[in-house]
Amino acid sequence: GVFTNRNHIGGASVIAAVIEQSLRSVQRKELESKFRDFLSDEAIDASEMDLRRGAEAVTEFYRRSRFQLCDLEQDGDMLLYQWGVNDWGDGEFFDIDFTRQLIDCSDEDRRITQVSLRFRYPVVRDCSSLKAGNFWCEHVDLTNRFEDDVQTSESFRLGKRLTPDKIDIRTTMDR
Repeated sequence: GVFTNRNHIGGASVIAAVIEQSLRSVQRKELESKFRDFLSDEAIDASEMDLRRGAEAVTEFYRRSRFQLCDLEQDGDMLLYQWGVNDWGDGEFFDIDFTRQLIDCSDEDRRITQVSLRFRYPVVRDCSSLKAGNFWCEHVDLTNRFEDDVQTSESFRLGKRLTPDKIDIRTTMDR
C-alpha cells in the first residue's frame, strides 16, 4: 500500500505518499543517494546532527523505504547498530555506527550494499572500558524494539554525553 501518515492531513499526506512510492522502487546501488535525499527532505544536516537524531533518521528511513530485489523475509534489508574503539588509520576513535544493509536476493552471489552513518568520538576512559558490540534489526516490523534497544544501550547513553569529532556517511558495496 501507499504510505500514509495519520498525523498529517491533506497535502502533507500526499507528499509523503509520493516520497514513499519513489523510495519503494529504487535499486540497492542508490542507497546512499536516497538516504542523503531523505535527510535533505527532512531538513537534517548530517554533519550537524546529534546521536539521537541520527538514530531516528536511520530508523525512519528504514521504515519508509524498500529496495528492489532485497527481500525482507530473506534478511535482504536490515539495520545494524554497532560500537567500539577502532583505529582505521587515522587514529583511535570511539565509533557508533548505524548501518543499513541490503542484500540482492535475486542472484546466488547475494551481493551486499551497506550505507553507514558513523559518529566518531575521541576516546575517553568510559569508551575504553566499554566492550565493542552490535545488534541487528532483522525486519521493519521490529523497528520499535530496535529503537528501544539502541536508546537504552550503554554505548548510546555514552555517545549522547560526548561531542563527535566527525560524522560521516559511507558506502561499501559488492560489485
